[in-house]
Amino acid sequence: MWKPGLKVQKELNWQASVYVDHVFLSLAEEALNSKKDFAYEGHFSKDESWEIVDRFKRAGYNIHLVFLGLRSPELSSNRVLIRATEGGHHVDELTLRDNFYGNLLQLNMRFKVFDTVLIMDTSEIEHLELAKIEKGIIVYFLPRQNLPDWFIVFLPDITARIPDKR
Repeated sequence: MWKPGLKVQKELNWQASVYVDHVFLSLAEEALNSKKDFAYEGHFSKDESWEIVDRFKRAGYNIHLVFLGLRSPELSSNRVLIRATEGGHHVDELTLRDNFYGNLLQLNMRFKVFDTVLIMDTSEIEHLELAKIEKGIIVYFLPRQNLPDWFIVFLPDITARIPDKR
């Protein structure tokens, strides 16, 4: 059986990425032009990731985020490995870490952009709601002593808005 070489595989991956980007941007444009609701799942780890969010916000859309956090990039890596063995795509370690830390950094800086943000810890089978933010104001939160380390360490601007005591 013929297997494509690394160069061919990289080219195929690049072509697939270009195609997915094109389809995604076309769907977003269609939603903006027709004033339809639009939802998508993805990483927001780089500044460029926010261009679409900003376009919808400028167009008058309400913007909502459900952020699914994990306790570590290692746990994220384990989940990617499980998905890959079940037919999902592989994510290299560097991309995984860039996404893990970049998503947290961006959320910490940009949470006020959203009409609502729901932050969940999905590290365990039973997911835990950590905080809900509406227009930059925290309306629900776990007490600081119950928040996971990743939340406190990587979301300091959000953590600072949580009262020490209820």
